[in-house]
Amino acid sequence: MGTGEPENLSRTRRTTRTERTPRTERTPRTERTPRTERTPRTERTSRTERTSRTERTLKNLKNLKNLKNLKNLKNLKNLKNLKNLKNLKNERTPRTVLKQHLDRLYHDFNVPDSATDPIQIVRRFAARDDREIAGFVAASLAFGRVAGVMRSVDRTLAVMGPSPADYVRRFEPTRDARAFAPIVHRWIRGADIAALVGVMRRMVDTSGSIEGFFADGIAADAEDVGAALERFSTRALGFGVRSPGIGYFFPRPSAGSACKRLNLFLRWMVRRDALDLGVWTRVPAAKLIIPLDTHVIRVGRHLALTRYASPGWAMASDITASLRQLDPDDPVKYDYSLCHLGMNYPKDAALKSLLSTFGRPRRSRRPSARR
Repeated sequence: MGTGEPENLSRTRRTTRTERTPRTERTPRTERTPRTERTPRTERTSRTERTSRTERTLKNLKNLKNLKNLKNLKNLKNLKNLKNLKNLKNERTPRTVLKQHLDRLYHDFNVPDSATDPIQIVRRFAARDDREIAGFVAASLAFGRVAGVMRSVDRTLAVMGPSPADYVRRFEPTRDARAFAPIVHRWIRGADIAALVGVMRRMVDTSGSIEGFFADGIAADAEDVGAALERFSTRALGFGVRSPGIGYFFPRPSAGSACKRLNLFLRWMVRRDALDLGVWTRVPAAKLIIPLDTHVIRVGRHLALTRYASPGWAMASDITASLRQLDPDDPVKYDYSLCHLGMNYPKDAALKSLLSTFGRPRRSRRPSARR
């Protein structure tokens, strides 16, 4: 009994086959998802068909590049639109209306005594060579207040006598320079004026006249007188005549100067009408550049005649190019028109209305002292 009890107990504790879940209660094989209903291997994405990490990276880079190209193309299109808008703004000047107003002003001021100007002093001389020398002196001193300019030109020509051309041909610095010592025009002293006369003597000796000296440097196919002015000033200073202010009389376009006084002298000598003298014959009026002063700068920017904001050779050339569209053969004839348009702007209601139609230009720095 001792040996049988444990054996019977262990048998009762064991799970008999009859107590286990019969096979009929288990999920029959037919109720399971058959293999045919599963996604066949052939329909699954194979490893070879999957996009590798490298390929996806390259694809993303390509998409990014295309996006940048598209963005750049869009920016370029916007830039072109902006440029076209700017050009449209510049082209909004009604050229026919502008030409009518400027032509009217030109005819109004095309009289010898239309305004107080140094050219009135030059006109006192009858001979062509005297007018050339007197004109170069007057234009060289044409800076500052008009009254001061007229006074300095008068005093200088008084020293040179009734024939400035003869005086220059006979000029000897050691003998004649002292006569200019009392003359002072702003920062220009008598020694500088004497040096200027000495340079004119060298020009006349070299080429027969100032016109000949200038015309040696102008090319037949040149668009304007810019290159000729550059050579003119360089050769003039190359004579070696020294004084503290001699360089001020011979500015150069390459240095950014508008060369206002030299362009003024060329206008007097080349153009011929009731105001200008027309002494020269070897330089065409179509190649002249407008003398750039504060009035021309202000009016030129109001009328969108220039895209530049700062005065200098680029602005002078740009304004002249715009005026050349109004008169290709004589663009500088509008110099007086623009100048007096600017001078009379606050007084003349019609002119003020004309300028206001073109808007207010953006502000620029003050005009440079380079003349």
